[in-house]
Amino acid sequence: MSVVGRPRGTLLAVGLAAACVVGGAHRAAGQTIEAAALALAAEGVAADAGQQAPQPAVPPPAPQPPPGGTPPAKGQKAGDPQATEPVVVLTRSPENTGFKALMRNTWGDFKALPSNDSAITLGIGGSLAWALSGLDDTVNEDIQESGWNESFWLPGKYIGLGEVQIGLAIGTWAYGQWKDPHGWVAHLGLDLLRAQIVTQSITYGLKVATQRERPDGSDGFSFPSGHASTTFASATVLQRHLGLKAALPTYAIATYVAFSRLYEDRHHLSDVVFGATVGMIAGRTVTRHGRHNYAMVPLSVPGGIGIGVTRVGW
Repeated sequence: MSVVGRPRGTLLAVGLAAACVVGGAHRAAGQTIEAAALALAAEGVAADAGQQAPQPAVPPPAPQPPPGGTPPAKGQKAGDPQATEPVVVLTRSPENTGFKALMRNTWGDFKALPSNDSAITLGIGGSLAWALSGLDDTVNEDIQESGWNESFWLPGKYIGLGEVQIGLAIGTWAYGQWKDPHGWVAHLGLDLLRAQIVTQSITYGLKVATQRERPDGSDGFSFPSGHASTTFASATVLQRHLGLKAALPTYAIATYVAFSRLYEDRHHLSDVVFGATVGMIAGRTVTRHGRHNYAMVPLSVPGGIGIGVTRVGW
């Protein structure tokens, strides 16, 4: 592989940055569900066929609205007939975030792993890891000679620990249970925890199966990188919950952690790229519910009542 005219560090940055955004290659444009109304109209039916109901001699006066008309309900425009408060029905249940939900949903996560989404992520990430494997013998030395000292890379050693990522997930869940009445923060914490269970199970299974020696020769558990998989799993969950605004900082931290493992000579470049792929697969699997809820809104339509269904962001 020729690197003439371009520093190796630049080539590395381009390659690893591409790995960080594997999940973006198949980010679906959110579906738009328009408000739909189902009119339920009531009609009078004669008691006997061919007979017309008797009409009163003097029809009763129609009820008169109060002066100025009936004030519209909150969130409705003036003039809407029989405006009512919308009743929001969540398709997800943020309050269902206890231990039983963790066990049930985690089992569902492992069952959901074989999917088209996982296959696409695996195909892109695996191909990228293979393509960059030719730099495995030189890239660590390039990073070590880049000018950044050991103190700069040291935090990555601890940020990417599985125990740290699990602790942060549990802390997020506990804070949500304590402070968030809507259950949204607890739901985020539960997804983070589930992602760690899935990604660490896959990562350590592959380590035992492949027995690849580390660059420093310390043991045979180099492939894939656990630090990369755990941090990219958390980054993916946060991006899926919070949107693109969370993608840049979370994936930047995950990339920093991956680079720190190369600096310490604990992994090859292909190890961290494939570890990032495993983390993305786990994060996308546990957040397959997407980012949106739906609301059911009672409507008043001519001749009856109806129900509108519309998407609301979360």
